[in-house]
Amino acid sequence: MMKQLHISIILVLTALTLLTACGSTETARQLKEIDGYMDAHPDTRLDDLLAIDSSLITRTSDRMLYEVLLTQAIDKAHGSLATRDSVMQVAADWFTGRSDTRHALLANYFLGRVKFEKEDYPESLVAMFKAHDLAKELDDKFWIGMSARGIADVYNNRYNTGDGVHYSEIELENLRLAGRQPYINYAMLDLANTYCNNRDYEKTYEICRQLTDSANKYSDTYLYSEAQKTIAVTLMTETKFEKSIPYMQSAAETGLLSTKDSAFLAFALGKIGKNKEAVAILNNINNKNDVSYWLKYEINDNLGNTDSAFNYLKKEYDDLNVQFRERISLDLSSALANYYEMSRQLKDEKLKTSQIYNHFLAVIIVLIIAIGVLLANRYYKAYEYKIERNVAIAQSLRETLAIKKSEYDIAKAEIREKMRDEFSILDELCQKVYESENPTAACKRVSAAVTDLIEQLSGDKKKIENLERMVDRNCDNVISDFKTDFSNLKNADYNLFLYSILGFSINSISLFLKEEKLTSVYERKRRLKDKIKKLEPIKRDKYLNVLG
Repeated sequence: MMKQLHISIILVLTALTLLTACGSTETARQLKEIDGYMDAHPDTRLDDLLAIDSSLITRTSDRMLYEVLLTQAIDKAHGSLATRDSVMQVAADWFTGRSDTRHALLANYFLGRVKFEKEDYPESLVAMFKAHDLAKELDDKFWIGMSARGIADVYNNRYNTGDGVHYSEIELENLRLAGRQPYINYAMLDLANTYCNNRDYEKTYEICRQLTDSANKYSDTYLYSEAQKTIAVTLMTETKFEKSIPYMQSAAETGLLSTKDSAFLAFALGKIGKNKEAVAILNNINNKNDVSYWLKYEINDNLGNTDSAFNYLKKEYDDLNVQFRERISLDLSSALANYYEMSRQLKDEKLKTSQIYNHFLAVIIVLIIAIGVLLANRYYKAYEYKIERNVAIAQSLRETLAIKKSEYDIAKAEIREKMRDEFSILDELCQKVYESENPTAACKRVSAAVTDLIEQLSGDKKKIENLERMVDRNCDNVISDFKTDFSNLKNADYNLFLYSILGFSINSISLFLKEEKLTSVYERKRRLKDKIKKLEPIKRDKYLNVLG
């Protein structure tokens, strides 16, 4: 009887194990099918994912993939991602460092989307840069573009329009290479809005005209409405109020005008004296809380409501102060620096692991050779002893050399990091001077001090020569070698190379070189890289590694 009971228990457990395995296999198949579909199509599979009983997902890899795909589907369905913070952090940490680079990319991208929605902009930026690096590692043009879009969103949200333009251009370039619609059209819309924020108005109009044609071609009413509104707002920014009104009215005909858009239309009408029409629009706005204090001030000022206008102006001033303090306190640069420091440490760990593996492999090879020599030359003991001793000495020298090289590389990296640290404060101050559009009295004092330092670094020949000698001492004579290999370059090119080694950002370098546009510095740096790439591999790698 007991024997039959034991057999029954074993059979039941076996059946449960088989059922669990079958369920796990079926879930994995479903997830793989949904993953492939969502990668190739713009629509979501949210219903299919919600239909999966997540309690039956037993494998960690399937569980992590499920969370990533569910977040992706919610994002595509324009749902809230606020509750996905903790699960996406776990998924991103789990996939990062594993061989599944593609899902590590997706996990970090959607973690960045979650952090952006929660207004945790430094963490969002770090996650998006991780996704961007992984996408470049895979040479996946679509995700290079999408991650660049996420980076641009953070920069634009924090009023860093220069970097916003740069990454919006990367977004459009790579999505065009991927050939994916409607992503290309909306990348153009992103770039148009970024150009508008950066006051590149002609480029804004050019892209919006193309977007209008694309919207008509693809029958995309929303895209058409957004293109018309962007043109209208840009014209208003240039105080061309009368010209802006037909575009905003055209957008209104689509039925997609928001409360804020309606307020803009009322503002433009008031500016050209059509106060009655402006008041009528304002009275039809259901939720006036969606309208910014600035718009309320402008509209009331146009209508002659002085007291109300003054109150809204004061509220706008208070809001701007809050935004300015947030911008000053929001340390995006430190977040990025921490990310790249973590990346460097990870690479160091991989290098150490690789070195250990190589040493282990070398020992195995030596042992195999030694055993072969022993078998082949068993009667020549004295000669065999000398060979073993020489092999042991050679192995010891190799390990010693590897250790010394590692110590040298670490010391060299530390020296360069110290050099960067010496100028980090100046670099941070330079960025504040470059980015501040409405500086306060405190900023003016910082600006005066920084401007004096900038003049020294941009025009003091003796100061620059001292910096070059310091870099030569600590970086294998890299400046002198560079000038020898490129003897006919302009001083601006030599200085760009020097400032890049010292770790200055593009914004700071533009100040030192007295370039008004960041694109000029990017273009000069690109041309310099093109020249370096024509050198022999050893010199090319030496200069590109420090140029960054």
